[in-house]
Amino acid sequence: MGMLAHRDPLLRRHACRLLALCCQHDAQCAGWIPQKTQKLLVSGLSGADDETCQFAAALLQSLARASRPMASTLFDLGAVPPLVAQLQQCARGQSKGSPQAAAAALGHICDAQPDAAKAALEHGAIAVIASLLGSGDASRLGQPPHVCAVLCACLGALAAPEPAHTAPMVRTGCLHAMAGATLLARRPPRAAALAVARGGFARVAERCGEGGEGAYEQLVWLVETLPYPSGGKGGGTPPPGADDDDGPDDGGRHGEATVLAALFKGLAAVLSKEGAGEQRLDFVQRGALAHVQQALRGTSALQAALQTLNGVYPNQMVQATDPKYETKLLDMIKA
Repeated sequence: MGMLAHRDPLLRRHACRLLALCCQHDAQCAGWIPQKTQKLLVSGLSGADDETCQFAAALLQSLARASRPMASTLFDLGAVPPLVAQLQQCARGQSKGSPQAAAAALGHICDAQPDAAKAALEHGAIAVIASLLGSGDASRLGQPPHVCAVLCACLGALAAPEPAHTAPMVRTGCLHAMAGATLLARRPPRAAALAVARGGFARVAERCGEGGEGAYEQLVWLVETLPYPSGGKGGGTPPPGADDDDGPDDGGRHGEATVLAALFKGLAAVLSKEGAGEQRLDFVQRGALAHVQQALRGTSALQAALQTLNGVYPNQMVQATDPKYETKLLDMIKA
């Protein structure tokens, strides 16, 4: 650890790399790094060359992931501004390195310390991440799918403390960018990274009720575009006592159904607002209310979220979305 303060930049770089690898494979190693060394690491994050900064960010990521108290300490030591600055350098093309480590470190710190999310927003983290995602076209900046997944997770951590944090995400088109780079990408991330992306996406979508102007348009486009559980083999309502997040059509805790459930809750919050009458009408007229009823073939958690969204409308209006509604109504009259 003494090498982190060495005059030779090459030795500092390799010391960061070695410590990052040690902490990545054994979380207990993070406890060996004293606060004095952590402070030295944070202070040197912004003044080193690109490669050293990448390894330093990777070490911060490992430390922040190891324990929440340590992540809070890193925030107190001022880790947020240099991490956002590193993301800005990547977005501007000033750094040849990947933004993955800096985004992951920032996400872990924001999860541990809510004030860190506010500080990151003040330093422009939202616009930077939206730029890195390419506003729905990740190929423009050449970000690999797994990096886009980490960026989505970071946005989820930024949105988590306060629903109002989603307002700048809506303004910068983050929802479209997140979906285009991961969930709807021609080359989506692999299973593990896709679960990370879905988790971050769900955290943002559920809080978009406070997203301000433009939230409805983005949310309704997503519920019309994303795939729904088929209800075929292995699908449908899980057996009693089963874990709602373990259905095959859900893909685990952060599967497709989790994303849709978060979107339904976000839409319900938007449509329930005072003065949202035109949006409520548009949601029916464009056929979206009928479209979302496909979720009845999903897990019980997804069905519960659908009921929350349906609760915005009179029950008779929701029933009218059933293609067999007229037949059922006639049967009731005959009876």
